[in-house]
Amino acid sequence: SVTVGYLFLVGVTLGAFFFSLKQDESLMSLVAVIGGFATPFLLYTPSGTLPGLMTYLSILIACACAIYYYRGWRALMGLTILGGWCVLAIGLIGSAPFSAEEAAGDRWPMQLGILFTWAAFALVPFYRVLVSGRDPSSHPRFFRGDQDREESEQQREDRRRYLMLHFTATPLLVMVFSGFVWSLPDYISGLIVLAAALLYGGVARMQHRSEASKRFAPAHALAAVVLLTTSLSLILSGNELFLAWTIEAVLLYEIGLRFTGKHTRLLAHILFSMIIIGLVSRWVDPLGDSLPILNPNGLTVLIILGSMVYIASRSASKIERWVYAIAAHSYFLVFLFLELRSLESGQGVVTIVWGAYAVILFVLGLLRNINVVRILGSATLLLVVAKLFLVDLAALETIWRVLLFMGFGALFLLLSYLLKNLLPDPEKED
Repeated sequence: SVTVGYLFLVGVTLGAFFFSLKQDESLMSLVAVIGGFATPFLLYTPSGTLPGLMTYLSILIACACAIYYYRGWRALMGLTILGGWCVLAIGLIGSAPFSAEEAAGDRWPMQLGILFTWAAFALVPFYRVLVSGRDPSSHPRFFRGDQDREESEQQREDRRRYLMLHFTATPLLVMVFSGFVWSLPDYISGLIVLAAALLYGGVARMQHRSEASKRFAPAHALAAVVLLTTSLSLILSGNELFLAWTIEAVLLYEIGLRFTGKHTRLLAHILFSMIIIGLVSRWVDPLGDSLPILNPNGLTVLIILGSMVYIASRSASKIERWVYAIAAHSYFLVFLFLELRSLESGQGVVTIVWGAYAVILFVLGLLRNINVVRILGSATLLLVVAKLFLVDLAALETIWRVLLFMGFGALFLLLSYLLKNLLPDPEKED
């Protein structure tokens, strides 16, 4: 029967674990863990009991983690992590979708199995690296492998990246797996994920204060940021979500400038990219009878673009300044076009507003000697001239065409007259 098969393979796995410790041979432990995780694939069926599978998985993970803690065989821990999540996926696929009647019989055992896996994979590697790095001589029998192992700088860097990936991915996998187990309203799921984000953020803060565990802080902080972003997307929607993400991105950038460096700023860049993509997806939404610009969507866009300009002004990187300035400027031009085109003679209004905005940028760039602002203003003036000839000549009435061409002609004459007084001193740096 399946039960007898399980018991037999469990006995074989435990025996292999025992002999691997007895002989101090890592290869035997790898064979044991491979056989242990292969058992569910060989014997488990959708009609099998999920509590039994979760119990078996917990015992197997506990044994493998204990051996890893005492011997430090990293290949064993890597296989255990991979096999553990694969077995959980088998149980989830075999039992989903969960019905209301299965809440006590399947959902809770599955969730407890996920939580046990999370605790084992999150705590054991962290605690072992922490203890062995702090004082391996205090446990010479357990940590002799760490004392004998010589690592190059590249190997240490690879191990650091692996640990960062592991500690970051573990809570995210827990979130995904738990989401398939329960059919909760979005706001309840969001509150749970928010609590997890606060937990990981607190852990990262405590680790950052300790020299012994400081190297783990970025991984837990990254997990906290991803969980926070996800929770906001579950709790909020529309403009509220965009504003919350914007505040989060600005805070991340400031934290990156003051404390943790480029990785946190990279998260801010990714979040701003998500915000821009979300805003672009709303271009197809009709304006309706809303007041142009001064409506909830418009004010939200202005706040986001203002935040991007702030990031550009704070950045010490020329590339970052240009990217943020060009992105904010380009979106602002499109935003003005979308908001004003529905007005009477909307194309003419767009041209006037674009022209005024371009002049402001151009003059401000000259007065403040800010190269990027001056160039964007010049490019926008050229764009306005192109629009006058390519669009407005065909789309507007005669009176509008006359007024626009006369007005912009006079404007360019005025700018050319004042240009010599506005040009910056070439000896000054940008």
